[in-house]
Amino acid sequence: MHKLSDLLADRELFSSLDRHFAMFIGRLARKHDTETALAAAFVSSATKAGNICLDLNDIAGMPLHGPCRETGQHSMVCPGFPEWLERLSESGVVSDGGEDTPLVLAQSGKLYLRRYWDYEKSIIRFLSERSGQFQEDVNCAQLGRNLQELFQPDVGGETDWQQVAAISAVSRSFCVISGGPGTGKTSTVAKILALLQGQQNNRRLRILLGAPTGKAASRLQQAIDATGLLQNDFPSLQATTVHRMLGHVFHSPYFRHNARNPLAADVVVIDEASMVDLPLMAKLMQAVPDTARLILLGDRHQLASVQPGSVLGDLCCSDIMSCFSGPFSRLVAELTGTTIPPGHHIPATGVSSLLQDSFVELRQSYRFAANSPIARFSKAVREGDSGGAFDLMHTAGDDSIRWSACDSAELGRKLGGWPGVAQFRALPPTPEPERCFAHLEKFRILCALRSGPGGIQRVNSLL
Repeated sequence: MHKLSDLLADRELFSSLDRHFAMFIGRLARKHDTETALAAAFVSSATKAGNICLDLNDIAGMPLHGPCRETGQHSMVCPGFPEWLERLSESGVVSDGGEDTPLVLAQSGKLYLRRYWDYEKSIIRFLSERSGQFQEDVNCAQLGRNLQELFQPDVGGETDWQQVAAISAVSRSFCVISGGPGTGKTSTVAKILALLQGQQNNRRLRILLGAPTGKAASRLQQAIDATGLLQNDFPSLQATTVHRMLGHVFHSPYFRHNARNPLAADVVVIDEASMVDLPLMAKLMQAVPDTARLILLGDRHQLASVQPGSVLGDLCCSDIMSCFSGPFSRLVAELTGTTIPPGHHIPATGVSSLLQDSFVELRQSYRFAANSPIARFSKAVREGDSGGAFDLMHTAGDDSIRWSACDSAELGRKLGGWPGVAQFRALPPTPEPERCFAHLEKFRILCALRSGPGGIQRVNSLL
């Protein structure tokens, strides 16, 4: 293996930050060995790529470059797994989490930066504590009456997953509601808040609404207001960003609200939770009071957060989203008169039977029919079926989705003839800002890239 300085200087493998972190860990180690510094560089690189840890099994013994032209041998190869573990355990900078070391190595071979190990353990602790917290003070008779008032009666024997989500959120102290676009996540949570208020005896709930970004918070506010369910009880209810909710301390990674100074809330609702990274989710959960409910809304199929950790996607594994315990299924039947399908009673592997009742997936889209071309196209994209997706674009048979190939020179002409572009021409020359934004809300042009022949910059200039 080449000397450490040669390995770390390779810009294709490591950034300047990775290199300096590796050198720092090497100085801290009892013995400055290549294996420990190399592991530090790799875990720094993995974190920068959005991962919370590095699995040494994946790179142990891996060639770092192609073979040498003269000898045909790989001159740069990662250490073997047993040798690497031995060197790390002897370094003094790596532990199993029991000691205060900058790196933590799990038995499985996953290597963490210390703070990400702490964040993960904090979330696991929150889930373990909340999984057994069934709200004993739920007035089931009142809940049943309110469910009938807020939800449409069951038609055709289909399970109303919005009602299932509502019962989960009212009966648990922690609930995750996942669903794709148009499945009614926000309208469901508005009904949940109305149900929770209906459980109170002349006491107004303290509710906090949040989202990862200002735009997402604004959309949550608009969607809640559009339901009209909370205006009487909560006329001043305002959604905000998670950072503002927690009270971000300027120029620091800390917040005013934490385990020692929890949020003043009975219910905390976070929309677009798939965008919340591991550190922020851990700090949010630490700030939620023991007596409060936490409700996360999001789409488990959506892209992960920009920062390390796809918390919602990892929590909402396929197994846990598809099964409920017997007692919860009986509660749903008692309150709604409908039954959860038998296939959803299978216990989730390796998961507390109480925790699995906290995860509900909304399955019915109210924006388009289940068998429509766009629904089938979305399914193909989620499942990685590129062939099926392209077939649908060519054979959908209507204007809801279609393939229109063009080169760079044709793009302007194609855009000019697209019906949506007429919306720009219909914009009055001197509109009021509110009218202008309302008009532009009617359509969207989405680009896969920022630059390039069909990127955002060129499309905007053509328009």
